[in-house]
Amino acid sequence: MSAALPIADVETSLIPGNVKVIKNATRLWDSLYFIPPPPTPTIPAYNVRYEGDDYHAYVRSMADSMKAEGFHADSPMVVYVAKIDGEDRVTLICGHSRMKALKLANEEGAGITEVPVIFKPKAISPQELEFDLIDSNNGRNLTTYETAIVVKRLMNLGITEDELLSQKRFSPPQLQLLITLASAPLRLAGLVASGQASAKVAVELIRKHGPVAAQRMALEMVERAKNAGHKQLTVRRLPSRRR
Repeated sequence: MSAALPIADVETSLIPGNVKVIKNATRLWDSLYFIPPPPTPTIPAYNVRYEGDDYHAYVRSMADSMKAEGFHADSPMVVYVAKIDGEDRVTLICGHSRMKALKLANEEGAGITEVPVIFKPKAISPQELEFDLIDSNNGRNLTTYETAIVVKRLMNLGITEDELLSQKRFSPPQLQLLITLASAPLRLAGLVASGQASAKVAVELIRKHGPVAAQRMALEMVERAKNAGHKQLTVRRLPSRRR
């Protein structure tokens, strides 16, 4: 079964809770606070990761590390205290993969009873939360497709192309590629997210033939590439590039 694709329509407006209440009930060591592990609420669909085979292998490797060495204090999770159903709740912002790995490790007997966290400031906007997805995923950088979904979310929130370019995160060609990729039809997006076709292939086909025809062509070419023993359809394997 294929993994679900990340979505662009996500509600990230959080109601601030009382962070002092949580901090006062939490163990403090040096500059880090420690909280009990899952369950910790998350923003529905906020995590933009495509959870395919490579992702699950990544989580598996982190879980094995936690079982052997514990949860490293130099890799704290980032949380926000939000008011949920009238209660002050610690809500996960950064560290979704580590949280999955922690849950897996504890299911297998790791016995980790608390994890280090950093609290996000009370005033944080939906736009800042989206930018945080790009800036904070240094352990495993977002894929091109995952980044494209974040860009689409930001534009849905009213951020213009000029404003995105002013952030110096993308060059103009990179941004245009991401915007085009975010418009890919579902099955074509799935080919890119799962690594069966490169982002550049999808964008080139969309620009030349439109999204509907691009999807049909990509599906056919990916199948031919598989039959030829290739793991991924790349631009150099497009029929028009063979000379």
